[in-house]
Formats: sequence, C-alpha cells, structure tokens
Amino acid sequence: MVPAASLLAVVLSAFAAGRWGLPGAVALACSSLAWLALNRPMEGRIIFVISETRGLVAADLIGFAGLALAVVVAVVDLAGRSSRPS
Repeated sequence: MVPAASLLAVVLSAFAAGRWGLPGAVALACSSLAWLALNRPMEGRIIFVISETRGLVAADLIGFAGLALAVVVAVVDLAGRSSRPS
C-alpha cells in the first residue's frame, strides 16, 4: 500500500510541477526519492546488474525520470525568474 501511495505522489507531483514551478519541482524530487526508497515490492525486471545484490530495475526508472523532470522544471522556473525585470 505504501509503495502505491508513493507512486501516486510521484504522478500527482509531476502534474503539479508544471503548474507550480519551483515548489512543484521540490515536491516532485521528494516524492521521487521516496519512490526510490519504497518501490521494492513493485520492482520489475533487472535492467542493469551492478553486483550480485544490486542493480537497476524497471521501477527505478520512474524515480529517476521524476528527478530529471524536477531538475528541468526548477531550471526553467529559475531561469524565468532571473530574466524578468525586477
């Protein structure tokens, strides 16, 4: 149940990040990190093996995509703020 709620938080905060700018990007980054920490019960296929006990799984891609989107939204929001006349 907790991993599903975490995934829902990633999806909702990804939607909100486009509307709220930097605060939405922070929420998306936090929910993506929570997803990476809590997704173990929902892990899929192993994509890349790091060691015998570690690897990149399909579910991890959601968290990394969320983090990447959060960075893009934050950069665009901050660039927009700095280009506005004060």
